[in-house]
Amino acid sequence: MPIVAALYIYPVKSCGGCKIDRAIIEHSGFLYDRLFMVVDETGECLTQRTVPKLCLVKTCVRNSTLILSAPSMPAMALPLGEIVGRRRQVSVHGDRFTALDQGDAPAAWFRRFLGIECRLVAAFAGRTHKEMPIQCHDASPLHLVADASCEDLAKKIWQRGADVALANELASRERFRPNVVVQRTEAYEEDDWKLVKIRGGTFIPIGKTVRCGMVNVDPRTGEVFKDPLKTLASYRRCDRGVFFGVYLRPHDVGLAIAVGDSIEVRS
Repeated sequence: MPIVAALYIYPVKSCGGCKIDRAIIEHSGFLYDRLFMVVDETGECLTQRTVPKLCLVKTCVRNSTLILSAPSMPAMALPLGEIVGRRRQVSVHGDRFTALDQGDAPAAWFRRFLGIECRLVAAFAGRTHKEMPIQCHDASPLHLVADASCEDLAKKIWQRGADVALANELASRERFRPNVVVQRTEAYEEDDWKLVKIRGGTFIPIGKTVRCGMVNVDPRTGEVFKDPLKTLASYRRCDRGVFFGVYLRPHDVGLAIAVGDSIEVRS
């Protein structure tokens, strides 16, 4: 039976994630996941696709406070209680919605580190995508990958000429920014799941995750490689692009799931 091997949240879209032991389920995904994002002067979301240095911003949630850190930067603390701010229009890949500007101090912090004009904004209740509640996500509240699939990808990268250590790093789960990582499955078994149940909570798979060049960014350094996307494109292509992992929509909310939980699946 599959189990939950790891859980992650990414409080600031495209910045470093938090590995957590327990996740609280909301309609829009895990509590605090993709709650914030960095935008340019026009309100368009900045991501590692164009600003790889974002991966060096580390995040940690402690006592209902988000702690941001980055090389040669002082830590920045943001309370996660009642989030307020000036409303403004922002955009994630052309999808426009209302967000809350988090003020001059976070903006100055990110501007100093990234070296570009930008603002930090928080998702404002009410955003949906295809009738699903989401925050600053691209398209789906949750994302799942399987370690067995990562291991198979690493093997294929190695077969194309990379050494073992590099192949394993290029195919690491962190490259794919999952919320849920599963073990005890066959490679790509998750592609065919129709229903996922964890600790009594139901999750609906809503499609395969289409990948972009962001997976080629080393989350430890910001260096950009040609893989794993190049290898994935050789055998994981569909009409919408190159895919790896699956999107999930939570059906039950107010529950919590934890690392080590068993997973029931229906294919």
